[in-house]
Amino acid sequence: MENQNNPTAPQPIYVQQVPEQKSSNGLGIAGFVVSLCSAFMVWVPFLNFVLALVGLILSAMGMKKEPKGLATAGLVISIIFLIVSLIWVIIILIAASAVGSAAALDWLD
Repeated sequence: MENQNNPTAPQPIYVQQVPEQKSSNGLGIAGFVVSLCSAFMVWVPFLNFVLALVGLILSAMGMKKEPKGLATAGLVISIIFLIVSLIWVIIILIAASAVGSAAALDWLD
């Protein structure tokens, strides 16, 4: 009751705590998403190569920041589909060469 009659009494202080925001890794997320796009575009050899390369670069840049989870996943997916894309291009070039050679031999006959 003393505080109600005394105007100079200290007032209670209420502190509202702000919840700590989780940090995000924008480059890591972008690298992961682009890497997934390269995985879905595996049937388009040159587009897959470009997407895997961009995903690899973004994921590698995202590895410098925390959290690294999606950046690591994007890096692994990009490396896998970059290799798949290179194998796919080699197969296409071998097939095109074989077809071209066969066509040239048929033309000579």
